Amino acid sequence: MGISHRPVEIDLMVRSAQENVDANPGYADLRNQLGLLYTLKKKYQEARAQFQQALMINPFYLEARLNLAFLHIRQKNWEEAEVLLKECIATEPDDSLCNHTLGVVFLMRGNKIRAIGSFERAAELDPFHRLQYEKFGALRGDRIILDGSSERKLKENGENLHRVNLHHFVGQCYAEMGEIAKAVREFRKANRIHSDDYRCPLNIGKLYELQGKYKKAIEEFQKAVATFPECGMAHAHMSYAYAGIGDLDKALVCLKRAVEIHPQYADLRYQLGLLYEDREMYQEAIHELRKALEIHPKYLFARINLGVLYEKSGQIDEALEQYKKVAELVTEDVDFVNRIDQMKKQTGYPPHDHSNRLEQP
Repeated sequence: MGISHRPVEIDLMVRSAQENVDANPGYADLRNQLGLLYTLKKKYQEARAQFQQALMINPFYLEARLNLAFLHIRQKNWEEAEVLLKECIATEPDDSLCNHTLGVVFLMRGNKIRAIGSFERAAELDPFHRLQYEKFGALRGDRIILDGSSERKLKENGENLHRVNLHHFVGQCYAEMGEIAKAVREFRKANRIHSDDYRCPLNIGKLYELQGKYKKAIEEFQKAVATFPECGMAHAHMSYAYAGIGDLDKALVCLKRAVEIHPQYADLRYQLGLLYEDREMYQEAIHELRKALEIHPKYLFARINLGVLYEKSGQIDEALEQYKKVAELVTEDVDFVNRIDQMKKQTGYPPHDHSNRLEQP
């Protein structure tokens, strides 16, 4: 199955991207996007030139270097791809996709020993790759063991990876244009090429969620979780979709699972705190908001809501402590400062010093 898009629409995207590059020639992101569009048009020299320009602007731009490596893989220039991927890993040694792709390149070049090393590194860095290798029959225990079947599947995976990423890119372009149906179509094409890619149903689910089609969104998020049970973002978005249809019990289960997978994501802790608050589970809500602030002490909304929760539960001193910390960040908010002064009068604290208030620009 080849890459198929409506040529007129891709031509329009190319023209639009070229106009953006002409107007902003020093933006590496725009050149990377134009390079991907030229790749879709099979204008490989033009694509290579744009990726190289992006790297001249920003030598540490991992995505442009990886796209240039994919371009060489597409043309079976394995040696050039290997050089670029090693450069990627020198910049970002913990990037699992770079390590996985380098493993594929080593495999294509007949170097199984080095391929195994790269695959084992990718499996160590990302549970998604570990799960893939298990499905391919290549991972047994903590070791990669390549045989005829697993080797063929890994090679096929490597050959399809770039095509899948191109469909994802076009899907994202359509989504940014508001063409939701076309975006969904592209993500489904990617899924047909690579059925193990959890990003496809995850992205489709997000689009349905944005449209308020929560039941359809939940179906897609469930597919993502079935493919990759440790996809925390799928659990989180499934929680938001369940909340959208009013099922707070299932929303809570999903969001707690997301936090278990990503305990250091302050925003997930914050969202879980709000969900506990909606269910009037104030102590649990306070716990999660405090955790969010331990991770990110300047998380303004978490601190405001923590103050509100303390106030609701009658812990006025604790509420005031949080509001004072907020006031240090938003001293231009007159209503908020006045609210603190009123609370201080109730508790015997001196009034707020308005002389510290920041002037409006």
